[in-house]
Parts: sequence; structure tokens; C-alpha cells
Amino acid sequence: MVSHLIKPQELSLEQWQIILRKQIAQEGGFRIENKGEHPVFSTFMVTNRTTKGVYRVVISGEKLGMNYCSCPDFAINTLGTCKHIEYVLRKLRGNKENRQILKQGFTPEYSCVTLKYGHERKIAFFPGAKASPTVKVLAGQCFDKEGFLTRWGFDNFDSFVAQGNSLNEDIYYHEDAMMFVAGIRDIKSRKERIDKIFSEGVNDKNIDKLLKMDLYPFQKEGVLFALNAGRCLLADDMGLGKTVQAIAVSELMAHCFGIEKVLIICPTSLKHQWQKEIEKFSDKKVVVVQKLLSRFSKFMQAVEKVADNLPQKSEQPSDAEIKQVNKIEEESLEEVQDEISSVKNEMGASPDENVFNNETIKNLLEIGSNFLKDLSNQLSNKNQLLKEAKTSTDSPIVVRKDSVTGRKILQISLPEDKTMENIAKLAGTFLNMLKPVGK
Repeated sequence: MVSHLIKPQELSLEQWQIILRKQIAQEGGFRIENKGEHPVFSTFMVTNRTTKGVYRVVISGEKLGMNYCSCPDFAINTLGTCKHIEYVLRKLRGNKENRQILKQGFTPEYSCVTLKYGHERKIAFFPGAKASPTVKVLAGQCFDKEGFLTRWGFDNFDSFVAQGNSLNEDIYYHEDAMMFVAGIRDIKSRKERIDKIFSEGVNDKNIDKLLKMDLYPFQKEGVLFALNAGRCLLADDMGLGKTVQAIAVSELMAHCFGIEKVLIICPTSLKHQWQKEIEKFSDKKVVVVQKLLSRFSKFMQAVEKVADNLPQKSEQPSDAEIKQVNKIEEESLEEVQDEISSVKNEMGASPDENVFNNETIKNLLEIGSNFLKDLSNQLSNKNQLLKEAKTSTDSPIVVRKDSVTGRKILQISLPEDKTMENIAKLAGTFLNMLKPVGK
């Protein structure tokens, strides 16, 4: 077994990662279902028995990069495989007939254009078993001898598709292959437009008009680099103006490509810093998304505050302890109710300025109110419950310590209890809230 933490010196990074995925496949834990007609070269649904996640695996051969999986790991690892693909191949090799079919290789009945995954992704053409000489000649104009799309082929891919469609035989184009071609062509088109607008590079006067300040030459280089790359990591040292460069890139994207909205994801402590910098260096309006999420934390803080101050089940609570807990509960409930009232007032005063869908907020407040009502009803009965706990070992209220974090956790078990159901609804509502609506 190869270590998951330390790479063996005799292996490259890619070899090590591939072996790790094969080891996971050997451990099992998956269930597969063949959704196609062919016993080997087909589409399989792979289910993780633990997480219940389901992924689509397409098997086209044994070589790396020939197969496809819909899992996130396969999309970004540049290995050309993943644990789901390796598990399916392992199961197929367990059958003698399937092993022989795999060795013979995949020859589809129809010609197809697919994407080969790996360290370098390539568009590949596979002629079908009944492919006509005309199709093979047509493919030879855009694909090299190994079947991979050439640089010239990218520029003339539309012509290849159009001529292929005019023939009286099927050519299947895989969706991921078409998206890859479109992405490469978008990059080329973007670069040509940038070179035309900023023909003088970092010395172009158009860059100086972006912000309310002048950028340093190295910052201009970073801005143009990010704009050309589309996706990149600005890794300048602290204090060299990465924030300003990011703002400049956003301004360029708006100017060159009509981008209207930009989402900035950052730590909570930096939200207002970003707002200050954007308003300082540009004329763009900034909306800080934060208020309703802080309301949600108030709900959870109220529950935790109650739990942390309840005596342990094995302890004998005194009347003074009960009064102290009651006081904390009342303060917590009042605090949350004040927060709800604040949100309601904000909605009534300026609903257009709210960054979330108002109907969603109303649903949230209704669910939150129900949660508080249920919690309040349960807490109002707690005095009697705690007194009963002195003589009973089956108290509906239990305070236990989490074995991992060591934190106290409040467990309430009463007839027709809806608290957890409302908490679940509340959390689900927040997942649907991140849908900004403009003014």
C-alpha cells in the first residue's frame, strides 16, 4: 500500500496520485449499474455507498484519458482517471470476456468526436466501424495521424461540423468536447480583442483611464495577464496592490466584454475593506451581502447559549440555577426577536435595496418565528422538566458533551417537537437565498 501522505521518491506526482485512486477502488464501497447496451464500452452509474453520491462514468478504453467521470475530482485533477473510473475498470477486468474486450479496444459503430483527459486535454476523432472514406478524408483535414485536433482544426472546426452534418452518416459530438472547443476559441477571441484595444501593452493610455489612480507598471502587467488568462492567481507579495489589480481587471472585463456583475468572495472581516477600496478607486456600486446570515447565527447562538448554561443531567439543579437559566433564555429570545423585527423594518423601509428576493425573506422570517415559538414553548416547560430530572433518568431534556469538540449540546425531546424540522427548513432557505436581485 502506498502512503496517502508521503510521496514515494521513485514515483512522480502523477503516478502517486493515480495509484492512490486505484487503492481506493480496491477498497470498494461503490455500486455500479450499466445504463447502456454494451457490456464494457458503455455508460455506468456509480454510487458511493457511504455518501450516496451518484456519478456518471463513460468507459471507452483502458488507457488514461480515454474515459470520463462526472465527479469533481476528475474535472480538475488532470490525471485522466479517478477512483470511480478505476473501480468500474476493476470490476470489468474481473470477468474474462470483458478483459478480452478491453484489450481489443473500443471501435464505435458511429464516428465520434470526444475529449481526451489528462495533463494536456485534446480533442480526438474516432472513426466508426462503418465510417465511409469521405468521413475519414474530412477528418484528416482537421485531425492529425493520431486522431487529435490540430491548431488549424480549431479555427476551422465549424466547417468540419457543417460538412460532417451534410453527409448521410452519423457523427456523434460529445458535449464536453464541444465545450472545450468553444472555450479554446473564446480564449483566442478574447486575446485578439485585448491586443486590439491595448495595442501598446502596459504603455497603452486606455489602461490609465481605468481607475481613479495610476497603476504602477508591474500592476498593469498583472492586470493584462489576468485579462488574457481568464482564470489566474495573482500572487504578488503583501502590500503590492493585488486588490487594486483585481478591481482594474473587473473594470476591463466590463469595458471589453460587457460584464455587468462581479461576485467577490472573501473573509467576513474583509467585506467592508473591499467595499471601501472599490468605491475609492472606481465608480461602481457595491452591495455587501451579510445581514441575513448574521440573523441566522443569532438563532443558533440563542440555542447554544441555553445549552451551555443548563446543568448536566446527572447534576441536581437548584432553584437558583433554574432561575439563572431562565434569565439567560429570556435574554436570548428577546435578542433574536429584536433581530427579526429589525429585518422586518428594513424590508418595509427600503425593500428595493435588499440584495435578496423579498419573498424568500418573508419565508425565512416565518420559519424563524415558528422556530422561536417552538423553542419558547419548550423552554417554558423546562422548569418542571428539570425538577422531574432530579428523580427521573428519562428526562426529555439532556445536555451532553460532544466527544470531538467538547462543547455542550442541548437535546430536547418532547411530543410533537418541530424544532429540528424548523431548523432544517431554516438552513434550506438560506441555501436558496443567494440569488441577488438588482434594483
